[in-house]
Amino acid sequence: MTDDSHIISRIIAHMNKDHVHNLEDYLVVYSHVDSEIAKRNPTLETLSLSSMTISYIDMHGTKCFIRIPFEPTLQSYRDSRNKLVEMAQKAAAKRGFSEYLINDIPFKFKDWITVFLFISLYIFAYDPSILQYLIGDQLLNLSSDVQSYIMDYHITVFRTILIIHCLEAIVILYPLLRKFRMSTLKKMTCLLLCMMEGMVFLSSFKVAVDEAQNPKKPKN
Repeated sequence: MTDDSHIISRIIAHMNKDHVHNLEDYLVVYSHVDSEIAKRNPTLETLSLSSMTISYIDMHGTKCFIRIPFEPTLQSYRDSRNKLVEMAQKAAAKRGFSEYLINDIPFKFKDWITVFLFISLYIFAYDPSILQYLIGDQLLNLSSDVQSYIMDYHITVFRTILIIHCLEAIVILYPLLRKFRMSTLKKMTCLLLCMMEGMVFLSSFKVAVDEAQNPKKPKN
């Protein structure tokens, strides 16, 4: 059997840098550590063919160590990646999360346009005189019938859009934000953007989900 123990340090460094949330899941699911305590600096300390050891800081500030066995025992350290991924998927699923994490708010140039349009609708609903000025004789000079139609229904249109976007934010986006463990502040920002953009923001977030689940492999 080829000795591949030289990759242990690389695996440990990678887990501690990019997969802290998975270490937290391991502690909660496989060692029944309280979920709030498991968030306190979970660190992969050691890795062997039979187990891994993860540390965390308890409520008294004491560093605690938990050994989590591998079942069955690994045949080589190169098998550890698949094993850690498998354990991460199962642990995250039991907690109602994804094994992947999304930290960045997907906001691109097209989002600025959509937000601008939504804010414009809000301003027109708040102060219809501004809309009347834009569509009236002073600027666009629309026909009186068109002006009357716009002024009669623009508030209804704005309210309908807002209700639909709020439903999309609550029913579709919020479960995704929770599943991918976005921080509270960023979660609120995403919900606000969805209330303004609706499906435009949802499509951007789903692209971010796809990128998280199918990361591009670094070139050698």
